[in-house]
Amino acid sequence: NLPHAPAELALLPAGRANNVARALGIPLDLAAAAELATNGSARRIDLIAATNGTRSTFAVEGASVGLHAVARAQYHAPNSADVGAALRSAISAARRFDGVTICVSSDGRAELIDVGQLFVANLSLYAFGLEVAPGARADDGLLDVVALPWEGRARIVPTIARLRRGTHVEREGTRRWTARRVRIATGGQSPVIADTTNLGAGTVTLEVAPAALAVVTP
Repeated sequence: NLPHAPAELALLPAGRANNVARALGIPLDLAAAAELATNGSARRIDLIAATNGTRSTFAVEGASVGLHAVARAQYHAPNSADVGAALRSAISAARRFDGVTICVSSDGRAELIDVGQLFVANLSLYAFGLEVAPGARADDGLLDVVALPWEGRARIVPTIARLRRGTHVEREGTRRWTARRVRIATGGQSPVIADTTNLGAGTVTLEVAPAALAVVTP
């Protein structure tokens, strides 16, 4: 989201989740990643163009609405690797959260749905290495939408465990579909988080930006 986007991006993964690197097959070993960055070839991947009123941003991984988004909005740390800050924000959010009813319009078809969590994914991985959309591809021109039901506070930890493994998509009540354009109205019940950017609790439009970024990959 710099004023002048790079013509080509090479990634040296040095985080904890390394979602982008893992999803694109970039090695986590820094020496191997540097070799790839120097000698590899770039391919173009999609981005998500997220718009809320007059504000717009590009996201790489995806967008979040629901419990994760509420917790992320309360997260305050210099970067995304502070586990203590993440736990504090998650516990605080869970105390008051009771599911949300949102309006989701997918390629022009609108519906009201009750969710505990909604992900609109460009990559398979999001947040702390959660496999929110198994099989999602960053170059297919589609957004993967995954809606999880709210099952109560007692089911939060098991749900996170399933998200880590990607088995949540097999659970009854979970829905998954694809779209090129998704419009979300939360009625103020939840913020919309695009990657780590809080877009607020207003209506947000998410659209595929096809082949918008060149990234060096294996």
